Amino acid sequence: MAIKEIFLSIVAGVFTCLALNFILVPFLQEKGASIANIATELIVTITYYYFTRKYYSFRYNWKFMIQSIISSVPFIPIIIGIRLMGLNMILVLVISIILCSGAYIILQLLLFKNIFLLSFVEPLKNKFLQKKTLGNE
Repeated sequence: MAIKEIFLSIVAGVFTCLALNFILVPFLQEKGASIANIATELIVTITYYYFTRKYYSFRYNWKFMIQSIISSVPFIPIIIGIRLMGLNMILVLVISIILCSGAYIILQLLLFKNIFLLSFVEPLKNKFLQKKTLGNE
């Protein structure tokens, strides 16, 4: 990809960020800034994709994307439930990370049989089971 295309992608992101921050932040404060950041990253990603497809051919694994989205859906009730407990925000964050990560990994392993996670977990499981069986003898 040429420097010109990279520059154009960055400029598109800068203008998007500035415009949306000026429009959204006065009314929505930090939520407006979050929306502006997401929109900016989306614009930069789309323009990068547009320019890189001229130079590279690649296919995206949509099945993996759908599985990831499905595995992320439980995050919503988990986080809402934890917030309703009235805990300190740091504690909400820590508990949310732990529970959401666990839910995501469990769904990916059990429901979708994610090859990457299985290749990571399998040696750990074998090592743990080997030590356990050695200790029982």
